[in-house]
Formats: sequence, C-alpha cells, structure tokens
Amino acid sequence: EILNNAGVTAALAAARTLPAERMALFYPWSLDGQTRLSRPELPKKRGETDPEELLNAAREELEEAIHRDPEYVVAQINLAAVEDLLERRAALDQADAALRLARKNADHGSERLALLVQGIARHHNGQDKAARDDFNLLTGDPMAAAWLASIQGMPQAQPAATPLASNDMEGDPETERI
Repeated sequence: EILNNAGVTAALAAARTLPAERMALFYPWSLDGQTRLSRPELPKKRGETDPEELLNAAREELEEAIHRDPEYVVAQINLAAVEDLLERRAALDQADAALRLARKNADHGSERLALLVQGIARHHNGQDKAARDDFNLLTGDPMAAAWLASIQGMPQAQPAATPLASNDMEGDPETERI
C-alpha cells in the first residue's frame, strides 16, 4: 500500500531526528509490499528535518490508507505508532482498534505488532503495569524486551532501523501465547 509506505517513510525520517530516549526506532514499523491502489497519488512535498511535520504527514498518509480500506490492519498499527510519537492519547484507541481488527481476522503477526504498539502507548501514558502485561505476552520479541528493559530502567541494545513486514512474526512458535 503506497499510502502506508509513504507514512512509514515519513515516520522513520522523523524517528531519526528525535532524541534517543524517545526510542522512536523501537516501534514495529511495517512496510507493505503489495499495493491496493490502481493509480497512486504523487507524494506531497515535505520538510526533511522537522519531526512533527514529518509525523503529521505520516498521519495523513496512514489516515488516507485506512479511509480507503478500513480493514487495513498494517496501516492501523502504523497510525497508532505515529499518534504515540506525536504524544496524542489517540494512540491508545488506535492501538486497541488495530488489535481488535487483527484478532477478528486471526492475523497473529499483526496481532503481535498491535500488542507491541499498545504496550508502548500505554507506557507513554503512564500505564506501566498494563504495558508490562502487553510486553510479557510477546515472549521472545526483542522489541518487547527492549521496552520492558526501558520501563524497568535497564540498559537495552540499539534496534535495527529496518521496518518489519506485518507477517515477520507469523510462524514463530512463540505466538502460541496470543
């Protein structure tokens, strides 16, 4: 989905400019290799260094992707991450909506990603116990482990800045907990 990927690209550009303590690269950004559009719109011109401008552009692209396909769970997850980086409480509702949609569709890979973003949003909204509960469901997930370490004040490794595909965790034997 072109709009999803444009949103992720803008969000990643913003993530590289944010302070390290925001852990912006620890979100499960998901690119989609298949397009759903027959004639994509040209990208809008954006600033290259203003993280808020880039995140707002990402939010617009992701909202358009969801408007065109309300069942597009990858865009829903990415929008929750962007809303959280914009420090909007809407991230909690968006992550919950993505998690419900993933569960409705029995999409375990997306369910894991939505649960991770929900945990991150809960942590940023002062709900650390609920965030720990979310992260603990994701046994073996290095991003969840990094966020748990952050909550508990332990040092964590730096993430790879490569976005995940929504199905990267499918087939993982650890998904049995979800």
